[in-house]
Amino acid sequence: MKVVTITRKPFRGAAFQSCLDHGCGAFNIDATRVGEGGPDGGRFPANAIFQHHPQCQRLGSKRTSGYTINRWSDGAKPFGGGAGHQYDSSTASEGKTEVRGCHEDCSLEDLGSQSGTTKFTYTPPRKKASPFNSATTWETEGRSLKDGVATAPLNYGDEGTAAIYFKQFQGETVNELPDDLINYLHTLINPPEGRVLVALDLSSVDWSSHEDSSLHGLVTLGDPGEAMEEVWRVLKPGAHVVSIGTDEEPTNHTAACALQDQGFEIRDSILLVQEPGRIHYVKKCSPNERHAGVPVNADGKRNFHNTVKPKGIMLRLMGDLPEGAHIVDPFMGSGSTGIACVEAGYSFTGMDLDMSHVELSETRITFWEAKEFRSWGAQVESDSPEQAVKKPRGKVSFLKLRDI
Repeated sequence: MKVVTITRKPFRGAAFQSCLDHGCGAFNIDATRVGEGGPDGGRFPANAIFQHHPQCQRLGSKRTSGYTINRWSDGAKPFGGGAGHQYDSSTASEGKTEVRGCHEDCSLEDLGSQSGTTKFTYTPPRKKASPFNSATTWETEGRSLKDGVATAPLNYGDEGTAAIYFKQFQGETVNELPDDLINYLHTLINPPEGRVLVALDLSSVDWSSHEDSSLHGLVTLGDPGEAMEEVWRVLKPGAHVVSIGTDEEPTNHTAACALQDQGFEIRDSILLVQEPGRIHYVKKCSPNERHAGVPVNADGKRNFHNTVKPKGIMLRLMGDLPEGAHIVDPFMGSGSTGIACVEAGYSFTGMDLDMSHVELSETRITFWEAKEFRSWGAQVESDSPEQAVKKPRGKVSFLKLRDI
């Protein structure tokens, strides 16, 4: 397993202006999407890349059935008022799933054993298409436009393990960096008609052949070291440097620190998973877990937080802590860490600058303790002026939500 660090040379103004002035500064998302269907027809590239075992075999592909999407044509809402209203139906085309015979020591086999096999659905956007997305454009990119709303991309509705979310490559050895992987990283930072240098060994580069501010990016291995000044010189403002972790230093922390010290901005990182047993897969938070115990607010929403974490991730992170440990979360958000503490029996202190998050967390944690794990008898206190302090039911576990 290796970390791929992505940095960017600073520029003035907004990113779009850098793209106009220098031709770089943004990622080439459409060219690196996961799945089939052409530009904008695949999934947004994830921050993890998986590598097959050298002995894995591609057996072919299989078709998955299409599906139907119904939309109310008179503005009715799907829930609470949609019954009996007129609606239009659209049917998505069949999907296609690659079939592989994976070795028992394949990282993707490990991922699939954790996730299981499911059929992945697609929730279409509810907003009207913007003026920039005309009907002709959508149809060209594998979608159709019905009543101003874009239907699903052609490759959604596919089925398989969680591996379908991630870019996959295969090399001749376990730790080899496949050429397709290098090309993928090159494409990610390469703008149209751009010039990106791929040089895993920077000591072999003839820097005199590159003018100042002439390159749109660099893909290399590890710390640029003595070549750092030359790297800085030849890159345009907004140009990206992709540094791949080495076998000796898979975390790539030295390279990340060196690039940042030079003046590059750390923009992103990608986890390259080459062996099994290196990751723990947890599905995203289900609607039942997300909204449990949360009443509908004045805006018609329940759990309004944008990035609700599943409690399974938090339970995994605190799995090695000793009995009776006290967990502190300074960025509590929706309270998922506190819910995990209730389940695991740890005490918890949560903090958040947003009072609405404090109140949301209090509601979720109190409900979870009372309805799901009432045997803990947790005490919940809050400094929220809008919420009365709950009378303790016991003192086995102590949950404290504090606004700072």
